[in-house]
Amino acid sequence: MFEELYKDKKILEYYKNAHFFEKRDFQKRYNMKNILFVPQIANRSYTTGKWILMKDGHIRMIKNQIQALNKFGEFSFSIMLPGLDSVEDVKQYSEIFYEDIFSNLNIRIVEVDMSKNVAYNRFHFDMNYLLKHENIFFTFDYIFTDVPETARNFQMFYKLNKKEIKIIANVHYLDIYPENKIDPNGDSNYFWRQFDGVTCADKATFLTLKYADDFFDYAGDRLYPEVLEQLEKKCYVLDYMCISEYELNMYKKVKNPNKQIFFISRCSDDKRTKWKEFIECVKELRKVRTDFEVFIANPTQINTKILKDIIGDSDFIKYSEVPLNRREYIEKLWESHCVPLLYDIENNLSVGFYEAIYCRNIPVQFNVDYESDKNGSVKYNLLTALKKSLDSSPDEFLERRVKIIKDHSCEQNAERFFHDFI
Repeated sequence: MFEELYKDKKILEYYKNAHFFEKRDFQKRYNMKNILFVPQIANRSYTTGKWILMKDGHIRMIKNQIQALNKFGEFSFSIMLPGLDSVEDVKQYSEIFYEDIFSNLNIRIVEVDMSKNVAYNRFHFDMNYLLKHENIFFTFDYIFTDVPETARNFQMFYKLNKKEIKIIANVHYLDIYPENKIDPNGDSNYFWRQFDGVTCADKATFLTLKYADDFFDYAGDRLYPEVLEQLEKKCYVLDYMCISEYELNMYKKVKNPNKQIFFISRCSDDKRTKWKEFIECVKELRKVRTDFEVFIANPTQINTKILKDIIGDSDFIKYSEVPLNRREYIEKLWESHCVPLLYDIENNLSVGFYEAIYCRNIPVQFNVDYESDKNGSVKYNLLTALKKSLDSSPDEFLERRVKIIKDHSCEQNAERFFHDFI
């Protein structure tokens, strides 16, 4: 299925001989437009330090985009990925593209070394690697990068080598937090690198409208309005490519008769997901009702001793001791009744949340699905929201919402994606 790229292959020989094009006429193959996807892989195992690809939202978005564009038969696809020796959950790259829709589609893997830290990859860029493998990189017509900080690097590489390329920069995260909204040099603030990437890209996307609003509000306090007006003309909101109905329907299951709360967020040390507060709340809730169970996905595999200590003797709380594969995860979504997303920063929206709603889970998201009591603690607000979700019927609550979520599928938006960016 996959044709690995090696530096000693000449591009014409590659096109003539590679399995990549075995089902297509050679002349047509040679004229196809080549797209390179550069993901911002965000999931790493806390136990092994290795990358987790199957659960990564960025990888899923790229798969959706490949699925959408493949409909038009005009493109070949490549994706930058870390070496398999630094990946936790797959033994072969083909495992990532397991759905039947990819069985006749060949995708080139451009294997690169990645820093051992998610944040480091945002400024790590090995120009020598591109020069060393120029016979590969000179074949691309488009680069979709989920790391907008690298857009300028790609632009200069192709400009210096007198090659034409179109760059689409995708902003899937923002470094705008309350503590550094005023101070542009605040901790972990890469806003200006992101802004530079959007500026030099041919087009730019934002994962949600909230991302775009926050981005331009922040920039609006620091830049001339004319600059922003020009910039806005090439920016799009890309939330319509978040889910694949095909993939989610592959493993559809009936709901668990005992209501299950499925905590899909990572159990991390940065406190954004509020997983410890969540466990405290469901313990409290269990004292007054027993008609529910809890399952914690634990996707980044935090030390199980920490998780066990916090869960204690609450046997109604289960968690995954080994990473769920994609099938197990989707089946669990379908079986569940409620999925909480407890970020208090509104632009931290998970692609998994769209999937959860499509699988008919009642969402619990502060200030979106339930109004938080400004005078109440996180624990009070979460308890209130969880009680409401358990008392709600998915059929009643989700009838309109699931229809809206379908509008976010790559199947229904293939032509829109094609016309927006190609």
